[in-house]
Parts: sequence; C-alpha cells; structure tokens
Amino acid sequence: QNTVRAEFTEKLIEALKNVKIGDPADPETAMGCLVSEKAAKNIEAEINKVVADGGKLLYGGSRHGAFIEPTVIEVSKDSEVAKDLEIFGPVFPIIGFDSGDPDAPEVQGDSPASHKGSLQDNRSPSSHSPSDAPDEGTGSLFPAEGGMH
Repeated sequence: QNTVRAEFTEKLIEALKNVKIGDPADPETAMGCLVSEKAAKNIEAEINKVVADGGKLLYGGSRHGAFIEPTVIEVSKDSEVAKDLEIFGPVFPIIGFDSGDPDAPEVQGDSPASHKGSLQDNRSPSSHSPSDAPDEGTGSLFPAEGGMH
C-alpha cells in the first residue's frame, strides 16, 4: 500500500543488509548460494529484464558465481514481474497500490501460479479482516517479535 510503501521498503532493505550470505554449513549464514551458477545467471538475466522494462533497482541485484545478492526492485503493477514472471531467487518486487484501487486485486490474481505470502505484523490477528485475504493461494500472519515492525 502506497501509504506505507516507502517505510516498508526502507525497513526491508535495512533487514537485507544484515543478511549474512555464504556457506550454508556456517551457522552464521542466513542465505546460501543457488543450486548452480547457471541458475544464478538465469535469475541475474530476469533481474536485468525487469530493470530494462522500467523496474527501479533499489538494492542488490549483483551475482557472484552462484550467489545472487538479495534484490529489491520497485515495479509498476503493469510490469511482467507484477503479473506473471516468477523469479525463483532472493528478489523482492515492490508493487505500490492505493486503498480502493480497483486494479490491486488484479495484480494479485493475474499470476497463473499459486500465491504464497506471509506478513509479520505487531497488531493482533483479529485486526485483519478476512476480506483482506486473496481469493486464491495461501498466506501466514506472524506477530512481530524483534523483526520488522
């Protein structure tokens, strides 16, 4: 939602800056490499395509061998990544919308893939209306405990 987009994006980027990337055998590592360098190159190409199509790279986006940096890209609701491009890597597309925007549900529903998401929130679960839930897919709500809030 555009009223909180900037704050959310800032907190997301700050959290991603603290993600330790490295050897998954190291207990300090929070994010390892992809399955192969080829897979990382494919994700790198998808990131570059989103940016070439008008996405604004806000954080990350670089590949180092089989590693992809956590990446935040601001995109329009009309972009391919908002509609049906799934990037199977550490990529966070930020898609703004306004309350009452009649196109907002279309962005959520245009993907031919199933939807999965989670929300970390410091409000009680009862403060969320079931009408806010998507028509398809699954989701989880976690209370904020030391995370982004």
